[in-house]
Amino acid sequence: MPLFDLAALLVKSAVTTVFKDVASLLAVWLAFYVAYVLIVAVHESGHLVVGMACGFRIKEFRASCLRWQGRWRLDWWGINALSGWVNMQLTRPDDMLRLRHLLLITAGPLANLTFSALLYPLATQHSTLGGIAKYLFLGNILFAVANLIPMKLRKRKSDGLQILSTLFDRKGFEAMRFHVRCQEAAPTLQALKDKGDWLGLKQLAERLLSLSAEVHGKKQVVAVLDTVLQFADGRLEEATVERK
Repeated sequence: MPLFDLAALLVKSAVTTVFKDVASLLAVWLAFYVAYVLIVAVHESGHLVVGMACGFRIKEFRASCLRWQGRWRLDWWGINALSGWVNMQLTRPDDMLRLRHLLLITAGPLANLTFSALLYPLATQHSTLGGIAKYLFLGNILFAVANLIPMKLRKRKSDGLQILSTLFDRKGFEAMRFHVRCQEAAPTLQALKDKGDWLGLKQLAERLLSLSAEVHGKKQVVAVLDTVLQFADGRLEEATVERK
């Protein structure tokens, strides 16, 4: 065999081997990524379903690159491909808010554990499908446990840390409830302003501000309420002058 043909054969064999190895590696990574996205989707769907059942309003749902915010779309920006979350607007700041918020937070890890329990009979089988189910079974358990560890990454709190905050951080919970009260009252404040009911606007703003005495971390909301109160006082003074 000529030396050139031998070299070409060796190069072709090496390229074929490398291509097969790269293709196999990519297939493995793709399989792990699809499994991870499924685990994240299960977790966030737990938050979503229980949150809606508790009367909260969904603002955004994300599972990896799949995002819903008024409509479904794919979003590959930055770290989003490896994350997931549900952004829900809390409602009804009554005495049950703490319990409903606690259910919302614990629903994610519970969804993963429930999915693992459903996969267990299939994971015990000695088959290709059983092997896939086994990885998903273990992945869901690890994901649930990891999310229950109390920790904070940048501005995001783990489910475990949020559970502890909901149960034991009274000031933090009262601040959250105050914020929900203001959100719920915002349409009423706007309606009173549109009707020119300055006395009603003043009374509602004063009532909300009276609830903020022990609330920290909501300075911006308090500043807005102060502005509303000053506006209502000014209009009431103008009305008094006009009547005179």
